[in-house]
Amino acid sequence: MKTTLPPRSLIARDRLARVTEEILASAKDKIAMIILFGSYAKGTWVQDWYTEGHILYSYQSDFDIMVIVKPKYGGGAARFRIEDNIKRRLEKKRTSWVGIKRTISNYCSGIY
Repeated sequence: MKTTLPPRSLIARDRLARVTEEILASAKDKIAMIILFGSYAKGTWVQDWYTEGHILYSYQSDFDIMVIVKPKYGGGAARFRIEDNIKRRLEKKRTSWVGIKRTISNYCSGIY
């Protein structure tokens, strides 16, 4: 597993570090792993602006982050509390969140 960003994605390193810090701060010792995947991990992210009529539109790739929780926190109410804590903390920082998390065993069984 890589632990560095592709050169093209280094521009987002500070933003990504802040998001990671917020995730870690909200879930403390319950997180086993945080994985960046998708366009920022591959260095293929996009940022685009275009105009239709008099309206300016913009699009920018988002961060695709998987949060894997430790097995004892991966089920039931504990998992939902972790997700809720992360979501609330990121929303305070005006960062959107879509929950994607599993325990390590669920993650591993899904890729084999």
